[in-house]
Amino acid sequence: MTHKQLVELSQKYDNRGPRENFIIDLLASKILARSNIEAHFVNGKSIKEVENAILGKKHNGTIVRN
Repeated sequence: MTHKQLVELSQKYDNRGPRENFIIDLLASKILARSNIEAHFVNGKSIKEVENAILGKKHNGTIVRN
């Protein structure tokens, strides 16, 4: 996924209403895009996936970059 796509999704789904959740807020997604920071979204319940993401190994999840 690109930073632009993440920002667009955040604009659409980050409503901050009751019982509405989105993985990242609009401001954070814009900061990632502006600074060209690569982000990895993984299931936090899977310690192995988190470890692989941190170590730069292949993992299940979404990678955001340009």
